[in-house]
Amino acid sequence: MDALLRELCFGIRRLRHDKLLTITAVLSLAVGIGASTAIFTVTRAVLFQPQPGIAAPDRLVDIGRTQDGVGFNPVSYPDFLDVRSRATKLVSVYTYTMFPQAMTLVPGEGRGNIV
Repeated sequence: MDALLRELCFGIRRLRHDKLLTITAVLSLAVGIGASTAIFTVTRAVLFQPQPGIAAPDRLVDIGRTQDGVGFNPVSYPDFLDVRSRATKLVSVYTYTMFPQAMTLVPGEGRGNIV
């Protein structure tokens, strides 16, 4: 314990002696701690908090299909409509896309129908 106290006193004396080293060390620690805190805060908010508008996230169910008991694939839109029309034990059913898709406007069909 005595050696640790001596090393700590030596470090404090060294930091007092070299002001540029002290400023560099303090700024480096501040930027590193701030960046880490920001990244973990955003990650927690995006990945681990319930999404807004979902009343009971612990009661959500994913509906998908498997092929030969392997994998979990999303269902097609007609299959979604079929599940939604036949669901009797579910409060509601919604769909989302996992991958971004390009959208184009078809000219001459109404007021810019999205395809």
